[in-house]
Amino acid sequence: LTEVLRSSMAPLPILLGSVYFAQGFRSLADQRVTLLLKSTFGFSAEDRQLLSLYTHWPWSVKPLLAFTTDNLPIRGQRRRPYLMLMGL
Repeated sequence: LTEVLRSSMAPLPILLGSVYFAQGFRSLADQRVTLLLKSTFGFSAEDRQLLSLYTHWPWSVKPLLAFTTDNLPIRGQRRRPYLMLMGL
């Protein structure tokens, strides 16, 4: 029984390690963009924070919009009217 558990758990450390690597790699790219905005374009800390707010805003509102479109259909349709409204 322990051999079966060990063999089935073997990929778990590899999976967790690759997830942590991907998270860290994304953070490394974010640091590079921050340095570029600061040194090349002369963005202040407030400007960089505002830019971050604008780029992350859609992902922050997405769960609320998904809940709204699922529970408040317009003329019996759930997503098409909302997509058309967002396109205006």
